[in-house]
Amino acid sequence: MMSFSAGRLQSLSITTGLAWTLSEIARLQGSCKELNRHGERLLQPLADSSRIEGARASCRLDGVTATAEHLRTLVEGKAQPQQGSDSELLGYKQAIRWIHASSSTLVAPSTLKKLHAMALPEDEQAGQWKQEDIDFQELGEGLHRFRPVSARHAPSAVRRLCQAYRQAARQPRFPSLLAQALLVLDFLCISPFPRANGRVSRLLARLTLAKSQIPAGRYVSLEGLIEQSLHKYRSALQSSLAGWHQGEHDLLPWLDFYLKMVHQACLQFQQRMDSALRRPGAKRVLVESAVKALEGEFTRRQLERLCPSVSAEMVRRVLKDLKKEGRVACLGRGPGTRWKKEGDW
Repeated sequence: MMSFSAGRLQSLSITTGLAWTLSEIARLQGSCKELNRHGERLLQPLADSSRIEGARASCRLDGVTATAEHLRTLVEGKAQPQQGSDSELLGYKQAIRWIHASSSTLVAPSTLKKLHAMALPEDEQAGQWKQEDIDFQELGEGLHRFRPVSARHAPSAVRRLCQAYRQAARQPRFPSLLAQALLVLDFLCISPFPRANGRVSRLLARLTLAKSQIPAGRYVSLEGLIEQSLHKYRSALQSSLAGWHQGEHDLLPWLDFYLKMVHQACLQFQQRMDSALRRPGAKRVLVESAVKALEGEFTRRQLERLCPSVSAEMVRRVLKDLKKEGRVACLGRGPGTRWKKEGDW
């Protein structure tokens, strides 16, 4: 759509600040690869927490509130939904779970309809395009100065947006995060659903981060970060909306906000990752997970390369323990000795 039209993306002049933020995100993503690849058992509590807090924060952004205790009982199945907002809380949480189980899903109109339907499980209009023109819902009371795309043209606008995004995301010379940010911006400008467009935009942000294999989108609540910086979120939107219908809008305010949000999510994920690695037994879990991922015979050196945060002594100790447990077998002697897995992994 308008942010992707007339070569705007290709001619975008990336500021020094944006370039620094992109490089920092790439650096943090690289430093987290080891735990993200082999530490699923360590990270599962973070994923659970992100889903719960993400659902709560997203609903608060839409004016729906729930206490942590109430949501916990809902999530654990100890209480049944009592009202529509309870179903929406659970629906949003389930949508997040679906995203990270289906990250290969194509960004397409049908995907957006599915996310909307999951987020509003009891709404008669869930998963349906708007039939009437609506006001822009994301700038708060008294700030509805922007008119989204009309109901008549919204379906075709969404189709063109998804096509433009997929084309831009395939360009290797172009940072995919910029395309993701503009996808969310244009989706909000179209606002194709009768309500909860903001909710779907946040799910869309999670989906595109998952497709880019940026783990912060899975283990940190993006919704909570938006809530904490709501004034900056609305200010960036307001600044980038002007002239959107004519394709003359300023992309930089929104790009700056979006990339800083992702950067903050990456920082939080690294902090939580470091904390997870300090837990008793965490290094053993990493080595065991690396062994499980290996096919056929392997060497201790291979494990050390896969687990750079684990000392060589710890790798040797874990292999020795696994041998005693009958889970691996040693096929020789010396530093180049090969090992193989035994039993059920």
